[in-house]
Amino acid sequence: MIFSKLRIIKYITMILSVIAILPLTHGGALKFMKQTSKSDIPFSNEHGYIDGGAEFTASFTDENGKKFALADFKGNVVIIAFMTSWCPNCSTVQKSLDSLKEYFQNSSKQVPVKILSLYVGNEPLNILKIKDKSNDIQTLETYNPIPPEQVPFLQAVPTCLVFDKDGNPICGYMGARNFFQPQFIEFIEKTAEQ
Repeated sequence: MIFSKLRIIKYITMILSVIAILPLTHGGALKFMKQTSKSDIPFSNEHGYIDGGAEFTASFTDENGKKFALADFKGNVVIIAFMTSWCPNCSTVQKSLDSLKEYFQNSSKQVPVKILSLYVGNEPLNILKIKDKSNDIQTLETYNPIPPEQVPFLQAVPTCLVFDKDGNPICGYMGARNFFQPQFIEFIEKTAEQ
């Protein structure tokens, strides 16, 4: 039986979607996470919430080859979004984080926060920058993509992790979500005060 290209793409997309949500639907898949219970964390009762976040020890580079690690951002609340170029939900998350970063840049409160968007995979940086530009990303920097083996905890994209000012993981989120919301802004501001 011959399938049309559209039908094949549809089935591949469905299979990838199922693979991406399997870890979320089978309890215990997130055993690597530190367990904390913070009732004031936004979205903590929603599907895809990662209690305690995950450790991130890998380094990454910018377009000039300058090397970065989480420790370089000590003193800031850090939000890292892991995404891929082929993921439609990643664009949604990236846009909300772009708005969030712009909000904090223009805020009179001077909240120490760094928001990083890291692609996982091996696409060339110039292709990723074109994708970001086409998605109207204004404030997020594009870093060189990191290989999947550097993020073994990653089970789905997009995944966002939040770290306190000392680099300790607080929480994480898998799946599409709008982070540019009052309760998340308040959570970041409170975390920055600690």
